[in-house]
Amino acid sequence: MTIGICARCADGAVLMSDRQITKAGGLKYYERKVWGFGSGVFHLSGVYAGFPEMAKIFEMECERERPDDIGSWEPTQDELKDFIEHCLLQVWKKYRHNMQLEMLMCSWTRGSKYKLWRSQGKVLTSTDIECIGVGDSSVIRYLFDTFPKHGQFTKLEFFVPFAIYVMQQAKKYIEGCGSRTDCIIFREGTIIHANDPRSIKEIEEEMESLEGEVVNLFAKYSDSRMRQEDFAKVLEKFSARIEQSRRAGKLNRLFA
Repeated sequence: MTIGICARCADGAVLMSDRQITKAGGLKYYERKVWGFGSGVFHLSGVYAGFPEMAKIFEMECERERPDDIGSWEPTQDELKDFIEHCLLQVWKKYRHNMQLEMLMCSWTRGSKYKLWRSQGKVLTSTDIECIGVGDSSVIRYLFDTFPKHGQFTKLEFFVPFAIYVMQQAKKYIEGCGSRTDCIIFREGTIIHANDPRSIKEIEEEMESLEGEVVNLFAKYSDSRMRQEDFAKVLEKFSARIEQSRRAGKLNRLFA
C-alpha cells in the first residue's frame, strides 16, 4: 500500500507521495517514489503506486526512448502524451498482467498549461485531481469529496497544505502508508522540490493543531449548558489562535 496525490490548481499543479514500501511478508523499507526529467522547454514528473520494480522498468524505458540530446527536444503536450503511452505499451508487452503499476504524472511544455495524467497498466487517462494506491479508503474519499470539489480549481496555497494533511491522515490510519512525504510543486514554469522534511513536518503539525482547535470548538458549540457569554470567550480565543497561526505563515512554508 502506498499513497500518491495529484491536483491541477488555478496557478499550477502538485504531485505528492509517501515513501513507505511494504514487501511480501510485511517487510518495510523506504525510498522516493517520485521521478522526473526535462529541460528548459518541457518537463515530465510522476509518482507511482505498485511494484517498485515496475516503476524502475518504466523509468528505464523512458530513458531508452527519449532523445540522447534531450536539450534539443521540444515536444508538444500531445507528443509527450504519445511518448508516455508508447513507454507504457512497451512495458506492458513485456510483462502483460504482471505489470502492477499505477502512476500520476504532470507534463508541461513551454507556452502550455500543466496537464495531469493517471496510468493504470498500459492505460493513460487525463485527470485534474486524483489519489492512487490507498484503495477504497473512506478517510481519503471523505476528505477529497468534502474540500476541493472536482472541477473547482483552488490555489496551490490552499491545496498543498490540505494534501499534506490528507497524506498525514493516510499515514496514520491506513496500513502500508508511512514515512516522509515528498512533494513537487509546479508553478509558473518553475519546479519546487520540497525536499526539506522540516517544512513538511511543520505543515503536518499545524494542520493537526488546527484540527484539534476545530474539534474543541465543536465540543463547546454542542454544550447546551454553556452560557452564551462563555461561548463568546471560546470564540474569541479560537479567532485569536487562527489569526496568530496565519501571521506565522506556517502553512505557506513551501512557497517562501
